[in-house]
Amino acid sequence: GVSFVSLVLVIVYLGGMLVVFVYSVSLAADPYPEAWGSWGVVGYGLGIGLVVMVGLVIGGVLGLLVDEGMVNSGGLLSVQSDFSGVA
Repeated sequence: GVSFVSLVLVIVYLGGMLVVFVYSVSLAADPYPEAWGSWGVVGYGLGIGLVVMVGLVIGGVLGLLVDEGMVNSGGLLSVQSDFSGVA
């Protein structure tokens, strides 16, 4: 009953404190931290942007976002309705 719930809450709290501790130690242990304006971070950002743009072009997401006006069209942003369920 109640003792199990309190034990679970203590374990969840300790897990959260462990995550914060490990994150703090990992930040303090980095001898050469990267800043937002450094060339390494800018290069990673440009690389990720390029991968996303190539994915959009190859995947044809721009064509999938357009809705043809049907009930069960294939658009990603359209509402998928099912009228053959419970009456």
